[in-house]
Amino acid sequence: CKGRTCPPASFMFFEGSTYRQYIDIALKVLDLKHQNATLPFLIGVNKSTKVPKIGNLTEIRHLLVTGSQGGGKTRMITSLAISMKYFSTPGLINLSMLDFKGALQILQPLGEYHKELKEIKEKLKKAIKLRAQIQGSIDKENCEDLLALNKKRIKKRLKPIAYNILLIDEYAALASEDKEISPLVEHLAAVGRSAGFLIIISTQRADHIAISSRIKANVLSNLSFAQRDKINAGVAGVQGSEALSKPGEFIFYSKLESTHLHSPYFSLDQARKFAENLEASPLHIFFRKK
Repeated sequence: CKGRTCPPASFMFFEGSTYRQYIDIALKVLDLKHQNATLPFLIGVNKSTKVPKIGNLTEIRHLLVTGSQGGGKTRMITSLAISMKYFSTPGLINLSMLDFKGALQILQPLGEYHKELKEIKEKLKKAIKLRAQIQGSIDKENCEDLLALNKKRIKKRLKPIAYNILLIDEYAALASEDKEISPLVEHLAAVGRSAGFLIIISTQRADHIAISSRIKANVLSNLSFAQRDKINAGVAGVQGSEALSKPGEFIFYSKLESTHLHSPYFSLDQARKFAENLEASPLHIFFRKK
């Protein structure tokens, strides 16, 4: 870690961080679980207070990750995927990586991985069918969403239905290759959330050519790394991101709240090791016991 103190059970590496800070992160996530945060995950660290920012996937209506090339988008997607699995209850999250350019291969141990265009289209179509089935179960039990349905199932000692997280990297490039992609993603973005389908889209450009207005209307959480100018920052929906200058810095915008954060830092080798050995992580076992 080049002079930094890095805990053996941690997957998150921040500049100047110590083992004590990682324990603090663990306790904050555990506290969220006690507050019924169904799917807690680490977003980043506040630049001003140095306090970890913990999110809850059940409260996020999809997520759009944007920024200029080299800003840290793919590393952020990698971090989010590991974090979600790291803190999740066994069987409660199904991760699918739709990785048209092949940047997320190290995440293959965490879930389904699709790189070929044909496979990606088939996955999206299957997701739409599965969403309809889950929504049918929700409606049958007169529940508002998957969270409410799972509470009923747990009371009946039934296994909860898993949330489905779709990570789509370099979306603009993917959508430009096949005109069928955008309508499929639009459909899931519009009706998928109540059935536990959450989409995380990463793309350099956020204009109407790259991201349709229907997708933007249903993605209410934005995470932006450095943008080239105010125009691009405005298009991305995150004002102020044009002033970001350091790699890893980003602004997270959700529920009319804007927060300046720094993303986790780790090498691809570190990410690969944690993805491959996630089940054996001491901290992961600790959370599962709780």
